[in-house]
Amino acid sequence: QMYDRCLDNPAPISGSQGELVQVEILPGSRITPEDQCLSKGYYRACE
Repeated sequence: QMYDRCLDNPAPISGSQGELVQVEILPGSRITPEDQCLSKGYYRACE
């Protein structure tokens, strides 16, 4: 799984530890798993 390292990251941005979520912020706008990885300090989907 591409995002395993994000799932293991101790500082998740969602309510459940390590959970990657599709969050709708504005109509038609979503936070993707890759965005969440970037916000955790990973580059381009957990590389």
